[in-house]
Amino acid sequence: MRGLSRAGRGPRQGGRRPEEGDHLRDHRPVLLLHHPGRVRHLPRPGERSPLQHREGSAAGAASTGDRAGRGALRRPVSPPSRSDGPLPAYLAAGACTLIWGSNYSIAKRLLLEVDPLAVAWVRAAAGVLFFGLLLALRDGRGGLVDGLRRAAPLGLLGIFANQILFMTGLRRTSAAHSAILIALLPVFVLLISALGRAERISVPKIAGVMVAFGGATVIGLEHGVGLEAASATGDLLTLAGVLAFAGYTVL
Repeated sequence: MRGLSRAGRGPRQGGRRPEEGDHLRDHRPVLLLHHPGRVRHLPRPGERSPLQHREGSAAGAASTGDRAGRGALRRPVSPPSRSDGPLPAYLAAGACTLIWGSNYSIAKRLLLEVDPLAVAWVRAAAGVLFFGLLLALRDGRGGLVDGLRRAAPLGLLGIFANQILFMTGLRRTSAAHSAILIALLPVFVLLISALGRAERISVPKIAGVMVAFGGATVIGLEHGVGLEAASATGDLLTLAGVLAFAGYTVL
């Protein structure tokens, strides 16, 4: 019959040759057996698959994160301020040393006319008044009450016991003996800290303690320290005050 091409004969003249991708020109979804028992729909031409969408979003987020990280690396880093250094602490420690150093001679002359308990109470009251006003101005009434509650045990140990023992012992011994015994404070602080596992004993710490104690001893010997000029009771009371203040320092 006419119109039917024979086997082996090419397409009729004027007809279009089949091209690759003709089976995808249809907009209907195509089923693909991707795995036995599973059927997956191929996307239509021009449509973006969810997998490509997720990959694109992840890539965009990664590039954004990289740009942010590079920007953070390019940010200038401000140099540390001088207030972060140990200079203020060293100045405060030096001022305390000067005050404590002059304390022995002044207190010894004062105790010749005033009772030791009166001197201790005046010193404690002055400290409470000054620091109480400072705390109230900074933190208000609530901070003052909370601070007094927490500082009460420390005050009993470092102010009450230490001052009474120190003043009573200083009245019964010489100022030079008292200075030498007070120089043992770093030794007791280091020992108590080591026993409480708050600090480790090291060679530099031992060397510093020995230098401090040796310097105080040399100064005391220059002022004519002798057993006849001192009382054993005064030395023991002063030493007990040193122990009380060492515990206060560690706590």
